[in-house]
Amino acid sequence: MKFNKQICFFMVFFALGLLVNLTALGEGYTINLIKNPSFEVDNDYDGLPDCWSLLDNYPNDYYLDSEEKLFGDVSLKMETYSHPNWEEHYKTGSGGACLLLDVEPNTTYTISYFVKTENPESVLALPSSWEYDADGNFIDQHYEYLPLNSGWQRVVYVFTTHPDADVVKLWLVVCVWAYYSEQVSGWKEGEFYTSWIDGVQLEKSDAPSPFHTTFIDCHGALQANIHIYPNTLNLKSRGKWITCFIKLPEGYDGHEIDASSIRLNDSIYAGLKQVKVRNYDSERLSDLKIKFSRKDLIKYLRSTGIKNKEEVELTVAGAFYDGTAFFGSDTIRIINRRKGRAF
Repeated sequence: MKFNKQICFFMVFFALGLLVNLTALGEGYTINLIKNPSFEVDNDYDGLPDCWSLLDNYPNDYYLDSEEKLFGDVSLKMETYSHPNWEEHYKTGSGGACLLLDVEPNTTYTISYFVKTENPESVLALPSSWEYDADGNFIDQHYEYLPLNSGWQRVVYVFTTHPDADVVKLWLVVCVWAYYSEQVSGWKEGEFYTSWIDGVQLEKSDAPSPFHTTFIDCHGALQANIHIYPNTLNLKSRGKWITCFIKLPEGYDGHEIDASSIRLNDSIYAGLKQVKVRNYDSERLSDLKIKFSRKDLIKYLRSTGIKNKEEVELTVAGAFYDGTAFFGSDTIRIINRRKGRAF
């Protein structure tokens, strides 16, 4: 009976229109704290998004769907199984994705994501957050049931963390709730309900800003766009520098990077006097121009046994003053000859 009381409570709000399921996008801009927010990254090629844990209520199924999506190449598709309750004449089920993130205590956050379901009359969105202290002890929980319509829509939920919160476990859940009485036909025991999630965003604000993709890996490192010049390097070259351009995602400032932390393949550090920062596009975008010792790079490459006309991936990494790590890679071609121009 406890479940029925909750359902009645939620449906009263549903009828009164007090649960807002689609919120207008805010005009401001804040950084998206979510890792792999549009489920694009699948480096282990298992057909599921990296970083995320999935609610394993067997026999739920999850897929990366390249046909039904809003951002990037895929969305997360969920086939949620419904469990019948013959005495109370309803079916329930749930499926969803979970992500563990560091948070600041006593801080207001907005979680938002886009949802589409084939069964809006029987499926609710359930954004929730479970908070833990620095020792891993559970201290608080926030959640809200939100109704869905047909088509893609943005679900928004605002919460304030506990004064002792250190880590939050975010759950993006869809819940099945369907009567199978004679008044509602078509629902069968063991039926699957199909939904999709895309464009997840967590930001320190009391309202959502327009969704934007971030490039934060599962270890919390920010992925930057890296270009290394020359893109063909002659091991016989006598030049002094290798030039690297680092383009940061929107909202990150190159002036906040600790230049002394920037290194190439974890072995060659940038020349501190060769780091230049440029902000543009109303200060939202930032890039760095840095230089590494060409002599040191050639020495490193020779130690790897690289051969003429081979390609090599070079990785640049570093950190912001606040400790946030960043990384990025570029591939260059290697030649080893004396004649002609030595790049």
